[in-house]
Amino acid sequence: MHRILSFQARKNALLLANRPIRIHIHPDRLLASQFVIARFVASSDEQSRRDIRNLRNSSNIVNVRPGRLTGGNIRILLGCLQEWSRTNTEEGALEASIILRRLLQDHKRKNPELKISMHMVHLVLDAWRRSDSDLAVEQMERLIKDVEAAAVLLDIKCYSMLLDVYARHGEAKRAQRFLSQILEYSHVEPDLVSFNSVIHAWANSKEPNRAERAQELLTYMVEERGLEPNTLTFSAVLDAWSKQANPEQAQILLDRMLNLYKKRQAESGADAGMIDIKPNAICFGAVMNAWAKKGTPESSDKVQALLQQLEQLYKDTQDQDFKPTLINFNLAARSFSQLGDVEAVEEIHKQMETYGVDPDRVTFNNLIQAWSKRGDAKRAQGILNEMIERSKEREELYPDTISYSLVIDAWAKSSNRGVPSQAEALLKQMTAGKEISKPNVIAYSSLIDAWARSGRKEAGERANELVSEMMTLYKNGDKEMKPTTKIYNAAINAWSKSSHEQAAVEAEKLLKRMSRNSDPASSPNQVSYGATMDAWAKSGHEDAPEKTERLFQNMLRRYKNGHERLKPDVINFNMILHAWSRSGRSDSVEQVERLLEQCNSQYESKELRFRPNVVAYNIYLQTIAKSKDPLKARKARKVVVQMEEWDEKPNPDVRSYNLLLAACVDPLGVVEREEIFRIVANAMQKDNIKYNEYTYASFFQVCKSHWKRQPQGDNMVEEAFHECCKRALLNEVVLFEFQKAASNRLLQKVAAFSGISAFSQRKATVKDLLPEWTKNKKKKRR
Repeated sequence: MHRILSFQARKNALLLANRPIRIHIHPDRLLASQFVIARFVASSDEQSRRDIRNLRNSSNIVNVRPGRLTGGNIRILLGCLQEWSRTNTEEGALEASIILRRLLQDHKRKNPELKISMHMVHLVLDAWRRSDSDLAVEQMERLIKDVEAAAVLLDIKCYSMLLDVYARHGEAKRAQRFLSQILEYSHVEPDLVSFNSVIHAWANSKEPNRAERAQELLTYMVEERGLEPNTLTFSAVLDAWSKQANPEQAQILLDRMLNLYKKRQAESGADAGMIDIKPNAICFGAVMNAWAKKGTPESSDKVQALLQQLEQLYKDTQDQDFKPTLINFNLAARSFSQLGDVEAVEEIHKQMETYGVDPDRVTFNNLIQAWSKRGDAKRAQGILNEMIERSKEREELYPDTISYSLVIDAWAKSSNRGVPSQAEALLKQMTAGKEISKPNVIAYSSLIDAWARSGRKEAGERANELVSEMMTLYKNGDKEMKPTTKIYNAAINAWSKSSHEQAAVEAEKLLKRMSRNSDPASSPNQVSYGATMDAWAKSGHEDAPEKTERLFQNMLRRYKNGHERLKPDVINFNMILHAWSRSGRSDSVEQVERLLEQCNSQYESKELRFRPNVVAYNIYLQTIAKSKDPLKARKARKVVVQMEEWDEKPNPDVRSYNLLLAACVDPLGVVEREEIFRIVANAMQKDNIKYNEYTYASFFQVCKSHWKRQPQGDNMVEEAFHECCKRALLNEVVLFEFQKAASNRLLQKVAAFSGISAFSQRKATVKDLLPEWTKNKKKKRR
């Protein structure tokens, strides 16, 4: 019978689609045709669907006057409603809605042949829920209002279906509002399904406080409504905390879930089928994901502990819900790959083999990232090649865009001289490869970064070519390839780091190009201006300081006019100071001093949100140290004393004192030596400062300039040398400066007590030194 109907349906659809149905067609026959076509639509092709839509337009299901449907009419309508609702399509849901509304018309007129059942309403609402249509929310809301207007009492299942659709569309606020209306005005009580739907809605939303709202709803349903949560409830809230990257709260909730599980397990006599709260692999995965997002050594340990805990649950219960999945293993591997812990990632791969879990593309991408973070581009490239080889047997292992982008990034961060060519080769491979590995913005960004890090003269020019290439792809229809702010910033950075004589000019051209762009996704930000200012500061152009300062003022002006992305900070300000310090101009000290005073004044008047930091004052000290001012030691000392006395402003750091010593190196008159001695002695007696190699190298330079072959200087050099050895800070530079500053008598003495005869000829090298004088006290983090 079904085959005959299907054949007849196709015939009727094709015939009726091309001619209007006359009004005298008997309603039962017309509705029978609708019933036949509804059965056919579930398995028809797109052409047949178009034919049926034409039929729908040429006929009208409401040929029968409202209130006059017969029992036969109603049975056929119900058959049509049921068949349309099974199609899982927007069209089917719409047709089912039309039929239900037609039935509601007769219900309002109290047709004795008709009774609206909840089953009818469930069918239509469920048809919309399963249709995956953008119209589902609006249509279901209207349908519920129509049914309520017909004085039909809906059950909680109807309302829960709408709440579920809210959840699927991320409409958390509407779901919450609708739940509140049910609680306040409805004749039905929301059940666990209703609350779970709203909690899922919050978890799926983009609201910044989604996790807090989901957690509040969980607490409310338990404490105020007396409902017992189940695994779905907890997993939704855990998912919300995971998306909000709050592992601490997710961990607390998982621990609570574990305690409830153990309690229920004890109550049910270890019958797993009776336990409705089970912290399964999905729940563990949500918490692992939250920890993995932190990307710290502590968080990776947490992820590993969770994986071990899940493994133990599986071993104890042999419950498949606790068996670690591929997702669990990949999350654990990701947490370690972000730290470059290759050994830990490889160990997790061995665990996967133990559980019979085959690796996927994400598994290999984690390993690539681990090698990339370790700085080993060759090994990252090797994993990529392995993926290509394995994909010949398992196509799903073919590297995707992420795989290639990670390897390009690994080459970009590598110290290998052939970095740009290696990265370029990978981009060509992506372009010629499968659709899944087509280059994206990230790949181009990493390639431009590779050129920037190379420091080559042609780096900026190649960056411009890559930006133009992306723009061409964008104009040809690839909307994903439009150069973004990040791309332009990478190109500006490539010019800034190149040795090209026009680097600063070209960087500013790119900045102006961005400024003309009305699209916020590719307009300049703070980084754009900062990179351009850096290019000018390092350019060596005569007017570089003025150019850098002009860019800063332009940035500040645009920020005041409402461009929030251009909010200047102290780093941008320091670039102006760097430009003046590097200029070597006779007025550079005065200009830096002017800028510092101006910045402090603008901070006090709230025109700027920052004041000069310790880096800014160190640049000032550096400018003083490089100047030809005969009293620069005194001036540098004055700056450091001011920094020491400030309460709110930055106090001097070790670099401040190193620069103070550098300002004391140039030999002055005999009259000034006592003052220099006091300055240097004071600078070397700071308990709160951890002196470094540069401190001692500068100190020995000062001693050589002012007290060479004098007992006073020899005593100071000897004392500093012993302190330097004690702190294991001797390197080639320090050793060189020590041997130049020390007298023959002191060198003979050092040679005698150390047993290193090379000191007596001033030819000692680091290789000759005792190990404890040069050992590196820093330990690598595991």
